Amino acid sequence: MPVAPLNSITPVTEDCPVEVFRWGGFQDHHVADMPHAHAFDEILIFNKGGGKHLIDGTWHKVEDSSVHFIRVGAEHLLMRSADADGGTVLFLRDYLSYEPQLPFKHLFFFETQAVLNLPCTAFNELWLIYEQMLNEAQKKTHFYRKQAILSWLNAFLVKVAEHYHQVYPEALSGRAAVHPLAQSFQHLVAAHFHLQKSVEFYARQLFVTPKYLHELSRKHLGKCPQDLIADHTITMAVSRLQTGADSVKKIASELGFSDPAYFSRFLKKH
Repeated sequence: MPVAPLNSITPVTEDCPVEVFRWGGFQDHHVADMPHAHAFDEILIFNKGGGKHLIDGTWHKVEDSSVHFIRVGAEHLLMRSADADGGTVLFLRDYLSYEPQLPFKHLFFFETQAVLNLPCTAFNELWLIYEQMLNEAQKKTHFYRKQAILSWLNAFLVKVAEHYHQVYPEALSGRAAVHPLAQSFQHLVAAHFHLQKSVEFYARQLFVTPKYLHELSRKHLGKCPQDLIADHTITMAVSRLQTGADSVKKIASELGFSDPAYFSRFLKKH
């Protein structure tokens, strides 16, 4: 049976692989009634809170002056109040790593705590930068639009990192930079684990042998490739099961399992 694709929202355009937009009231940044994943990173910035947000199997209260991080491939479901207000920034991390003015090849705040609650003063500073980025994004025909957006995104990420480290000072302790190829493997798994669960597939995409990918993953990510793929599958399965919106059979099918009984054994094993 066909496997459900990642959510169809995409910021990828020839003009700029970044999307910035504002929402509020009953206008949502996308329509979703079940947990889903994206093939890009997403930052939600809440000027006014209300509701709850499921990120990788954990529910978070949506607070005023808060920032939520959804890394590529992470399962999430936003259930916000009608009076909640904020905006969204979507971008392709791999593309940004090629931009010299954007040094954030390793965006650590996506890999640790998913929510950052800020004092009003700090949030207002971040919100002003977000509004400047939004203003540039709305200039569809502006000749310098792409570079302007990337420049404001750089300032935005710098401020996010600064405030994140103040709230979570331990976030950078003992964190070594991830090997570029290992990081590419992580991103590929996050984007394709629904359809592809074989190590051979990812090795071909990275132009390496399965043996080398196994050694690379164990050395730099602390686990073998098959376990990394399983982790993504389990995270999505648990969050889908917790909502209770779909049957085990449907969830199993959408995660690439033709046999619900095997899917259940897989969950128990891991």
